[in-house]
Amino acid sequence: MSSQPLTHHEILALIEPFSRLGYQADLVASQRLERRLVFRPIEHQAESRRSRIVETLVLISRGANALRLERHLAADGGPSVELVADGQDASALLERVRSVPAGAPFQAGPGFCVGFSGRVEVPDGLVALTEAVAHIGQWRMTLEADPVRGMLADVGITHAVQDGAMLPEDLLAVLGRDWGLLRPSGKGWSGTTRLRGRNAARDIRTRERMLIAAHHLAATFAEPATQFHATHHRARRHVMIRRLTPLAAAALLILVGAACTRLDITNDATLRVLLMSSPPVLMILFFSLREVPRLELPPLPRASNAGAWPVLRPSTTQGLTDEC
Repeated sequence: MSSQPLTHHEILALIEPFSRLGYQADLVASQRLERRLVFRPIEHQAESRRSRIVETLVLISRGANALRLERHLAADGGPSVELVADGQDASALLERVRSVPAGAPFQAGPGFCVGFSGRVEVPDGLVALTEAVAHIGQWRMTLEADPVRGMLADVGITHAVQDGAMLPEDLLAVLGRDWGLLRPSGKGWSGTTRLRGRNAARDIRTRERMLIAAHHLAATFAEPATQFHATHHRARRHVMIRRLTPLAAAALLILVGAACTRLDITNDATLRVLLMSSPPVLMILFFSLREVPRLELPPLPRASNAGAWPVLRPSTTQGLTDEC
């Protein structure tokens, strides 16, 4: 990024295409030294919703012909999203991010609202997702979609007023094999999910995965904590078996190795080579996995002793809504 602050002439040239469309520069919020121009918020009425969406544009000049336009959208009662476009022409970048309708990055369901952030790569509204955020009452779930194929996506769950709320480790893992366990992390819980495919197919799967998780959490948090085990007892047993698999495999290898010591292989050179090379090969395979298995003896899934989850907002506990 250029170290020179924005000049008055550069500011006038950069804001000209925005002014033509009714955007007003907020020179107080802008940072000339950081070459960052902020525009005053504009309100949009979301189609088919009663809520409003507040739009704020931020233009960053990184030097000659190197611009980044950030379009921040915040829905009433829902998350905020960010649409980003990079290029050389401010007018083209503005056209690109505005090709996405203000309400398009948001999707609501019973008791939740999800917002999808990403890069607008072409001027037809196609967004490459980078993050999804769901609001479920006072709960917040994030999913960071890594663009690298095969990499695990990070998942986080936090509560607005309760730090480190007690959640079952398999809260999301009951949704299927692609979901990992939740672990305490800072003021919330963190986990992973495996997103398969690439490009558009991966984005579609990310959207589907996030909506399924948000619906699951909204339904779970709307019931007493004890009901989670009753509803998902079979899936919880499957998760326990998955957690036992690495330990069972390790125990099986030890037993096979012990059994091999009793075999007479002095005259079988091929078998000797296979047995001697198997430990390092297995170690390489073990550490080359995308997620290193945990050797653990998981507890039996049981119903929670807690009577209820942390309280949701009244608007979501009394008749779950589908408004952002």
